[in-house]
Amino acid sequence: MKKSKRNLIIIVAVVVVLGAFIGIKELVLNNNHPQPEADAEFHRPVRSELYAKYAAIKSSNKIGLIVISYEGQCCPSTKEFLDKYNRQANQLIQKYKNQVSALFIDIGQLGNEQKNELTRIANEIGATRLPSLAILKKDGKLHQLFTGPFDINTVGNIIWKLSQS
Repeated sequence: MKKSKRNLIIIVAVVVVLGAFIGIKELVLNNNHPQPEADAEFHRPVRSELYAKYAAIKSSNKIGLIVISYEGQCCPSTKEFLDKYNRQANQLIQKYKNQVSALFIDIGQLGNEQKNELTRIANEIGATRLPSLAILKKDGKLHQLFTGPFDINTVGNIIWKLSQS
């Protein structure tokens, strides 16, 4: 038990350091390359649209699923963990695509303005660690926040129950 907790702490620390490194790289290089448009399964925001997409999900009268994660390169064990995490999030969104409105925030793709918007979103949902998955009720209020690994069946059951109300 102590070893798995220690491993989780190490993974979270690596992700935080990686996020800081990416932020520094962004500041140093002033990367102004355009971001990809949103794809079908996730809203993937382009610059300065992040909070607007979050606000649209909150007011959509649908269950909201907000995923804050990372999809870039990192050490093998962290990459394996995040790849599994992101696959599970994608599976949930696909399975419940008619019940949820989802926003996937890849911290590695954020510009400086979006990082400020992410901070605002994270404060609103109470996310303090990566990765995080927030479930919003149909009224836009937070129902539950998962930080770190989540059980796909537990989250699926919560979405199903919320969709019945």
